[in-house]
Amino acid sequence: MIGPRRLPLPRWASLCVLLCACEAEERSGKMSDSAAATSSDSGTAPVTSTTSTTPTTPPCDPQPCVVEGVLTDDLTLTANASWLLRGAVVVGEEGTPATLTIEPGTVILGERATEGRLRVSRGSTLIAAGTEDAPIVFTSDQPVGARAAGDWGGLTLLGSAPINRCASDVVPETDPCEVVTEEGTYGGDVLDGGEGVLRFVQIAFAGQGETPRAGLALWAVGSGTELDAVQVHRSAGDGVHFVGGTVDAKRLLVTLPGDDGIDWEAGWTGRAQFVAVQQSSLGALSSPFRDQQAIEGDNLIEVNEAEPVSAPVLANLTLAGSSEEARCVYLREGTRATILGLLAVGCGSGGLDVDHDVTLAHALDGSLAIRSSTLDVVNPFVIDPIQIVLGFDLEAWFLAQEGNRVAEVSLESGVDPEFPDFRSVGEAGSVTLPDDPFFEAASERGAMPGGVDWSVGWSATPES
Repeated sequence: MIGPRRLPLPRWASLCVLLCACEAEERSGKMSDSAAATSSDSGTAPVTSTTSTTPTTPPCDPQPCVVEGVLTDDLTLTANASWLLRGAVVVGEEGTPATLTIEPGTVILGERATEGRLRVSRGSTLIAAGTEDAPIVFTSDQPVGARAAGDWGGLTLLGSAPINRCASDVVPETDPCEVVTEEGTYGGDVLDGGEGVLRFVQIAFAGQGETPRAGLALWAVGSGTELDAVQVHRSAGDGVHFVGGTVDAKRLLVTLPGDDGIDWEAGWTGRAQFVAVQQSSLGALSSPFRDQQAIEGDNLIEVNEAEPVSAPVLANLTLAGSSEEARCVYLREGTRATILGLLAVGCGSGGLDVDHDVTLAHALDGSLAIRSSTLDVVNPFVIDPIQIVLGFDLEAWFLAQEGNRVAEVSLESGVDPEFPDFRSVGEAGSVTLPDDPFFEAASERGAMPGGVDWSVGWSATPES
């Protein structure tokens, strides 16, 4: 096991937690690396910034700087300071867009006492382009050692891409479908809308809410949005939740979520490649959820046939579960999907479950497919009553598709909660990918083909 090489104490773990207000002004100029903070009896000392190459607003003293309310002007959060989200921080308003830019290496703290969280309104933009050496970190404002899942609210992006929720009696019908909520308006007909960039980003200890939120929620987000190298760690709710939209993603890492690792519904038709999920009972200790899946895919619960139908294409996945409550893959409520190059290990409640008659119809007509995939699970196939009623043989369906098998898969340490390593040991099996330029060449199954651990250097898995 080589996981420990990933976890020197994260650079954000020693940032201060003293709260102060600071005027948040737009900043420009290239910043040098933040100076290290030192511990003190009160937690940690204020960050001392180094000299900028161009004039900028001085950082708050003491740290962190507070951001709150609705941001109607463009704002840049700089790496020479840490920043506190107080309450619901909203980027822009409907009809009044704004852009929030976050520099590489910046740390953003969600305030537990006020349910700090960040929401990007429809039409506004978040540019969080970290680097492998300087990831952007969203985490709890609590001291290191006292952090827990659900300390703060998480990150939500609202877009203008298609959704199908207007097929439900719960949502007023509009054309194109738009959903108006207290959180803002989302939905539309813009397939390629760009809500910004999330690259080399950690989101840790999020999910606070009466019903635990996802660490990263993507509501009707368009394909012009870039998601690449994003980790969600110890969210109280789902790790990443796709609600409709067309957004694509690469290199998603979800570790110890309280609910599902990757969850989709309401017509998500995007693509994803290189997805690793670690589902463990440790992630559910403070969560009300006991029905957890590494992947849960739905169309629309109220109307399974609603259009656009959820139909993502996912390739190169590793799902490692040690929870007795967790399934590896649960496909239901009328979803379609194409899943390629899956390695599923553990998952005490079963490897694969396909539920509801509309979903089974998609399995039979080929619009729901799993190929080039391996299940290493004690109970690889979950048999639901509807399968028995319709005479659907889940095991035969899975094994009849190209390259599928039930066999042993060895991972370096995929279920280790402290030092997960999702690389396979030995031959993982081949995978055939779509003829689509989005998908990078990969000859092996699993999230980390060829023994390349793309999470090293920018991700972290602290216990608290």
